[in-house]
Amino acid sequence: MIIQKGLKYRIYPNHSQQGILAIQFGHSRFVYNHFLQVKQNLYKSTKESLSYYDTTALLVKLKKEFEWLRQAGSQVLQQSLKNLNSSYTNFFKKRAGFPKFKSKYNKQSIRYPQRYKIEKNKTYLPKVG
Repeated sequence: MIIQKGLKYRIYPNHSQQGILAIQFGHSRFVYNHFLQVKQNLYKSTKESLSYYDTTALLVKLKKEFEWLRQAGSQVLQQSLKNLNSSYTNFFKKRAGFPKFKSKYNKQSIRYPQRYKIEKNKTYLPKVG
């Protein structure tokens, strides 16, 4: 039997890592807000919605359009799309309100599902160090 568990860590990055994390937060927020707007516009015009898999396919095209999105980890951006998808799911199951646009003045968080390392009192995050 495989047991899955999630861990939360509070990290204390140095000055250069803080700048890199700010970029990661911003790119994740941009992707979330962009696809929230795309989903809203599509629903208004055609009464259809995009699935998570549709948005990940569009994410590849978006990264070609905006080269600066390559600075963020790909899995961070995909997790942002999963967050958006779960926001819609919770809304339609009446567990939460309609998804709102994210602001840089609110709580900032990102998720790394893979490729991180935790050794003793050090944590390694992709593209951060």
